[in-house]
Amino acid sequence: MNFVKPELDLFPFKDHVKTNIVLIGNGGYGNRYCNSVLVDARESNSARKYKMAYYDWSPQDGREEAGLHVLWRARSIFLQRTA
Repeated sequence: MNFVKPELDLFPFKDHVKTNIVLIGNGGYGNRYCNSVLVDARESNSARKYKMAYYDWSPQDGREEAGLHVLWRARSIFLQRTA
């Protein structure tokens, strides 16, 4: 297998316009942990076939709380945040 990292223009970093960054944390760069992408073969909703789980901080009742977050998408890279 040969994998070539894509150069995307989703999230620039410092003086690099194209990066392979597909997600930034709620607090900015470097604030999310343990990103894992899963393909859910049992998912009946095709728009939620690909899922990413990660740990991040989110505003809750006026303060920052840490917790598990999940994103999903029909096709790999461009994921949508859960509500």
